[in-house]
Amino acid sequence: MARVWIEDRADHTAYQRAVAKAKQAGRTPPGRYRVRWYGPDGKPKMKTVQRKVDAEAERTRIESRLGDGSYRDPAA
Repeated sequence: MARVWIEDRADHTAYQRAVAKAKQAGRTPPGRYRVRWYGPDGKPKMKTVQRKVDAEAERTRIESRLGDGSYRDPAA
């Protein structure tokens, strides 16, 4: 099984600063949840989303693609 996990950034100091800065400027705050995984090449990858439901859906999608061999790097 592929190694894919969700990281909640709510307690990270850098994330809290970024949220405060975005709110002060009247912008949308950065995504709270970060989906992380290792690609077939062994390099770490990540994608940030706002909602936990979206993070879980992304994790499931990536796990299935890594598992069946149809994974393509989003940055490629």
